[in-house]
Amino acid sequence: MDDTGPCVKNPRYIAVSAGQSIQAALGQARPGTVFKVAPGTYDGCIDLSGLHGDDGNPIILISETTHAARIVGDSSCAAIFSLISKGGMSNVGVYGFTIVANTSSGDFGGVKIAGPWRDPVHNVAFVGNEVTGTGQDGMKFFNGANNIIVAGNTNTGKWRQEAFDNVSIEKSIFAYNTTSAAIANYTSLTLKGASRDIEVVGNDFGVVSATSFRPTQILVGGYGKKFAALKQPDYWAQPFQARNVHVHDNKIGGPNSVGFAGGIDSVLENNSLAGKIGFSCGADDRFTREQKLCGGPTTDIVRNNDGPTIPVGAENLPTTLRVCPRPTGL
Repeated sequence: MDDTGPCVKNPRYIAVSAGQSIQAALGQARPGTVFKVAPGTYDGCIDLSGLHGDDGNPIILISETTHAARIVGDSSCAAIFSLISKGGMSNVGVYGFTIVANTSSGDFGGVKIAGPWRDPVHNVAFVGNEVTGTGQDGMKFFNGANNIIVAGNTNTGKWRQEAFDNVSIEKSIFAYNTTSAAIANYTSLTLKGASRDIEVVGNDFGVVSATSFRPTQILVGGYGKKFAALKQPDYWAQPFQARNVHVHDNKIGGPNSVGFAGGIDSVLENNSLAGKIGFSCGADDRFTREQKLCGGPTTDIVRNNDGPTIPVGAENLPTTLRVCPRPTGL
């Protein structure tokens, strides 16, 4: 892996060798620290709560050899996580690991990242990782997380729900990820809970389900019956599920390629679509049918879906793309 030097002004390197603890090493983190993790298996979940780099001088965790450092979670937590109660995280990048989920129940999977509403997770990048194992979701970001970059990841796990799940996020990019070898009963990618201002580009999405359920590859919007329990501030408690999502230049499998479930003011263009496009109002029991803003041909733009104009998937993440933890500009 590249040492992400371009992301850090004056890197301070800390080496983590096989047999050592990544979690213990993180106690030395400060803005500009780059943790270079040697090949090996690192058992136990990694808690990133409280890690805060600076704008332009983030904290970086990187596998010295791509996918050769394996973080293997246990049954009580996501393999990599950040807790609301412990202040979340900001300006952090995770590069090139194999992230293994190991749960048979509960809302735990490969990666689960959130912070408090008043100071949400921001400027976080997960790039070039393999996310595998068994769990609820491959990666999940929520609770106002913003300026998230998820790029060049290969998702090969078995997920009870989504390969990539997102609730109430904004100004984020999902680029050049691959799910074609993953099992997920719901979706490859969900963007719900009034998520907005998101770009989805260059992905190869093609999960299959382990049940009779027919998954939707990309769900712009979504369904939920417990949004009130999230205690969203007014900014997020909206009658739409997603807004201003640009889905372009992806390879999208079937049987249901894209659903606009309360997803409005969004664009679907220049994709290859193996399945159907659907429109609905999504589900949020705080709003009546009359109050909801629903996805539809009059609220969303669908055009020119004759195939992507760029190579797609994790193997085609452009080497010239600077994928640092930073504001996305969306």
